[in-house]
Amino acid sequence: MAAPDAIGYFKSVRHLTEAALEEYALGRGSRPQRERVEEHVERCAECRERLQVEIGIAALVKTAAAKIARPGSRARRKNSAKP
Repeated sequence: MAAPDAIGYFKSVRHLTEAALEEYALGRGSRPQRERVEEHVERCAECRERLQVEIGIAALVKTAAAKIARPGSRARRKNSAKP
């Protein structure tokens, strides 16, 4: 963690990268990588909020992919009709 400045605030804060958050939200990454994300978000409210957004996006993508892949879905028929 960064050293506090004269008035007690941190001069710089390290946050998780978008890639790390996305990988975690998608259930990817090694166990140690996932544990680092979990440990960080326990103490970092900003990254915790960003992770919740990424988890929401991942859930939407998974739902949309499942609907497209489902036999007989309207989305699948639309996409297969395109040349």
